[in-house]
Amino acid sequence: RFSASSSSSSSSSSPSGKELGEDGAQGLENSQILKVIGTGFSLELLFGATCAFGMAYYCLGASESETVDGSEVSAEREAWRRQAAELKAFYDAQEGSEKMDPPEGSDLSRFAMSNRRLYAMHFGLSSWKKRELEAIEGWQWKIRRVHC
Repeated sequence: RFSASSSSSSSSSSPSGKELGEDGAQGLENSQILKVIGTGFSLELLFGATCAFGMAYYCLGASESETVDGSEVSAEREAWRRQAAELKAFYDAQEGSEKMDPPEGSDLSRFAMSNRRLYAMHFGLSSWKKRELEAIEGWQWKIRRVHC
């Protein structure tokens, strides 16, 4: 009798195999959904962080030091400084306080215009270039053109 009542109580209190399978499948399905959502969120977060760091790296000018030995960077800086020195000599050769820009179409004119355009862009011109150009007597950020 004890065994019959225990078997009947166990069969009536526990779910059938079919019910257990459905509940187990439902539980498994919910955990898979949570894993998919969690993985998707993690991938979006990783992608967003990568984009943010990439933009910060690019915008803060970290790309200027691309070579290990610095030869490419120093050559580029020296070329820029050489053109800035030529521009300074051009302005110094002019008498008076009103300085004229180099003639249009010349290398100095292209150098001046490209730096003025970069200055107008957000994060366009390095601070050391701004300082060096502003130290040249006669330099102006305003674009001046002679209209006929």
